[in-house]
Amino acid sequence: MNNHRNKEHISKCRSEKDVRTDIRTKLWREDSIRHLDIYNIHIELHDGVVVLIGHVAKLFHQGRIQDLVEEVPGVSAVRNELIADRDLTIEVAQALANNPLTRASIIRVGAFHGWIHLQGDVPLPQVCAAAEEVAASVQHVRGVVTLPRIAGEPNGQVQRRLQPKLGAKVYASDGQVGKVSQVVFSPRNRLVTHIAADARFDLNGRLVIKEFIIQAETIKRAKGSSVFLSNSLREVAEYPAFEQEEYPTAPPSWRPPYPYTKGRVRWSHQLTSFPWTSVVGVPMPMDLIKHEG
Repeated sequence: MNNHRNKEHISKCRSEKDVRTDIRTKLWREDSIRHLDIYNIHIELHDGVVVLIGHVAKLFHQGRIQDLVEEVPGVSAVRNELIADRDLTIEVAQALANNPLTRASIIRVGAFHGWIHLQGDVPLPQVCAAAEEVAASVQHVRGVVTLPRIAGEPNGQVQRRLQPKLGAKVYASDGQVGKVSQVVFSPRNRLVTHIAADARFDLNGRLVIKEFIIQAETIKRAKGSSVFLSNSLREVAEYPAFEQEEYPTAPPSWRPPYPYTKGRVRWSHQLTSFPWTSVVGVPMPMDLIKHEG
C-alpha cells in the first residue's frame, strides 16, 4: 500500500517529459530491446499511467519492457498492449486453418514486428488472394507483405512495407511539396496504397495550392518525418486532386495497423469489394461502411 502511495506521489511531482525521457533511456540501455524493438514501440503517458503500444519480436520482451518501465520513478501503472510476433503468428495460422478456402493448403506463417509473411504453395490465385485477406483480418496485423506461391508461378509475391507519418513533409526530387494529410490503406492486406498531400509550392512563378493524391509506387522512401517522391514538382503538379468520396474514412470497426489510430486513415474505394470475400467469410469492406455509416 505504501509503495503504491509513494508511486502516486512521485508521479505527481515529476513532469511527463522527464518520465518519458527516463523510459526511453531505460529501454535504450537494454541491448536486445534497443537492437530489435525500440523503434516499434509507442509510449503513451497520462497522470503517471503508461500505455505500451506496438510490436515486439520476442515474447520475453513483452514482459521485460513492462518490468523496465515500472521501475521508472513517476510511473504509477502500466497497461501493456504490446503484441508479440509469436502470438500474432498463431492467430494468423489459426485463421487460415479455419477458413474453408485456405485450410487445404499448407501455408507457413511468419511475423516480424507485426508484418506477416505467408509462404508455401497454393493451387489457385483465388486461394492466394483469400489467404491475404484472411491474414489481414487479424486485427493486430501490421500488413501482409509476402504471399504464397501460386502453382505455375516462379515465386510468391513480395509487397512493400510503407508507413508514412501523418504530417510528414513531402519532397519531390527538386523541392518540398507539402505535408502528408491523409494515409490510404487497402483493407485486403492492410498496406498503404496512397497518401494525400496538402501541397503549397512555387512552380516557375506560379503558386500551386492543392491537396494531391499520390500513389505509393511514386514514393521512393518514407523515413522519420519525411517522405521522398521519385517525381519532380512539375510532375507532382499534374497529380489528380484528393477526392474524399473515392477514399472513404475506414469504418470504426476496422483497427488500423500500428502506428496509426482510428479516424485518421482511409480506404481505397477501388479495393473495397472482392468476388471471393463471401467464400472467405471476412465481412466485405463496403458492407461495413454501409452498416456503420
